[in-house]
Amino acid sequence: MSPRSHTRSTPSTLVALALCCGASAAHAVVVVEAIGSGYVSGDNASTRLAMEVTQQASAGGRSASGARELRITSATDVFAGATISGSSYAAPGVLKAKIDGLAFVTPVAPNVPTISNGTPVAAGGFSGRFEDAVLLSSATLAAGTPVQFVYTVDLHATSNGAGHAGPQFSGYDSGSFYFHYFLRSSSGGAAIDTMYHYPNGLYQKVPGSSFRFPITVSGVIGEVVAFGAEISLGADDRAGWYGDGAGNLSWYGDVQETHLDASNTARFYLDAFTPGLDLLAESGHNYATTAVPEPGSWILLALGLGTLGGITRRQARPAP
Repeated sequence: MSPRSHTRSTPSTLVALALCCGASAAHAVVVVEAIGSGYVSGDNASTRLAMEVTQQASAGGRSASGARELRITSATDVFAGATISGSSYAAPGVLKAKIDGLAFVTPVAPNVPTISNGTPVAAGGFSGRFEDAVLLSSATLAAGTPVQFVYTVDLHATSNGAGHAGPQFSGYDSGSFYFHYFLRSSSGGAAIDTMYHYPNGLYQKVPGSSFRFPITVSGVIGEVVAFGAEISLGADDRAGWYGDGAGNLSWYGDVQETHLDASNTARFYLDAFTPGLDLLAESGHNYATTAVPEPGSWILLALGLGTLGGITRRQARPAP
């Protein structure tokens, strides 16, 4: 499924945007942020065990990661539980995020309405954002000389299609995906402002998304361009029988899970098109596509579900 977008920029793969001439603006503050939060619950979120999230400087940017697990057991078996885990990373020109959620329960008998085995919930989200400012400069071109550069947005995100994608047709396994990028000039001449958001409308399904979108931008020497982006992923998974407070029960299924992964790439490039144009970033980052990528020593953490798959994916058997 191709993503739907809400955008105020022209929806073509090559767009000329005028950066009106004007004096350079004051340098913007460089912003780099990575955050996350979440919880697990065994009683329909009435009691919540918060996920501990670690935030730190990492490979020229900021990272956040965390995980939380809950197991509801008898003397002989694990019959319900929830796990939430994820991570995010942000640096100039690079955003990454990942979220995994899982809730499971084994009924006493098939289709028997009971809440004695718990009503587990796993919910959380991770996000990252950056903002930077770039001066259009030149050692050979006079101030006010018209120039062009190419702004490229490169996104690759995968999904298990959260939205009742578990092993049964009934259930509650939802996900959310938010991706926003912008570029504007100091004089207000540019207006790239594009957002992808799921759920979008009346459905909860979150598709994968992959595109490379170049935009040709026109400006003048001495112009300051501010640009940035944000990515955010969320999961909300629930299993078991849930009461509505009036004695009615709804079946959310025995296993629900959400996996959203944008840890491979969400990258942003600025490449000079006019000979002699230099793009000088406030952060000092080189945004050219030919620049050396961020250090490979930072690896987005894959916490939680990978090592627990053998336990949580099978239905636990009630004690004899």
